[in-house]
This record gives sequence, structure tokens and C-alpha cells, in this order.
Amino acid sequence: MATKEEVLSSLEERLKEHDLSIGEVDSITFSGNGEPTMHPQFGEIVEGTLKLRDLFASKAKVSVLTNGSRIGVEEVAEALLKVDNAIIKIDSPYRESIEILNRPQYRFSLERMERELERFKGLFVLQTLFVEGEVDGEEFSNASKQEVVEWYSLIDRVRPREIMIYTIDRETPAKGLRKISIERLEEIATPLRDRGYKVTVSG
Repeated sequence: MATKEEVLSSLEERLKEHDLSIGEVDSITFSGNGEPTMHPQFGEIVEGTLKLRDLFASKAKVSVLTNGSRIGVEEVAEALLKVDNAIIKIDSPYRESIEILNRPQYRFSLERMERELERFKGLFVLQTLFVEGEVDGEEFSNASKQEVVEWYSLIDRVRPREIMIYTIDRETPAKGLRKISIERLEEIATPLRDRGYKVTVSG
């Protein structure tokens, strides 16, 4: 695991070397393989990143893609509240579906996550992956009417600032899953847009 100093040094170097002739840096995003908030110096890395952004790329938005497993840790929550886009992934309103899709390596509690999201209301971006197919010999879809209706209820409880919905573009841990059509994703998004939510769709 890279140290805080290594992360910030690498970021500073990239920002300084950026060729402005191709445009200004518009985004600095923490994502990739693994959970970024697991880094023991995550809060300090965010602080350093914000300072570097202000120095070298003042128009860039700082984003963090997270599964939300550590939003109950005070330092992590404070850091996520400071970035421009805290993108928190919740793929279903049901624990059983989340376990099929995400195979969490920790004890997952959707109820606990909802409580911890109270302070994020109106401030975070909710990201949800929709898929269908077969898992362990059983048909599965988190885009079914029942799942989507309950997902709408979840959204109304946690009140994200924005919603991002998408489908798979690569192999998932659960074999046999398929993409959801862009038409179905748009169907899912429409009632939310009608209620005033900002929803982006990608497929």
C-alpha cells in the first residue's frame, strides 16, 4: 500500500506535468481495485489532495468512489463530506441481493448504513449497478419491479444529491449475470426525474 506521502507526491507530479494545451484537469478521482477509504491515512490524503487541487487545478472536482463500509468512521465521514463528490455505492435495498452482487468481505448491514448516511443527506451521490441473470442456479434481477420499488423507498429515505445508475461492462464475481438494457435503465430513472432527482444513466 502506498503511503500518504507517495500518493500526494505522485499526484503533485502529475498535476504539475499536465499539458494545459489539451485542457484543464477537471476531475481527481479515488477509485480502482479495493476500497479507498480503507487506507489508514485516508483523511490526510484527502486534505492533501484538496490543497494540491487548489494550487494546480482549481477547477477540478475531487471525487471518491466508495462502498460505504467505513462511513461510520468519523475521520472517513469528515473526509467524504469535504470532497466535491462522495459517490456511495448501494446496489439493492435488500441485504441478500447485495451479498450476491458484491460478495462483501465484512458483515454488511443496510440498516446501519442508512443511519450513517443521515449526515450525508443532500450531499452525496448514490451509485447503483443493475443486472439480471442466473446465480447459483437461481434467476436473479435487482431490476425487478419489487426491487426497484423498494430501491425508490430507500432513495427517499437517504436523499442523495444525485443518482448514478449503470450496468455491467465486465465480468462480475457472480457468474451468469447479464447487462440490463439502456431502455430499462431509463424506465427506472424516469420516475425519479419526475420527482426532482438528478439521475444519470450509463450502459
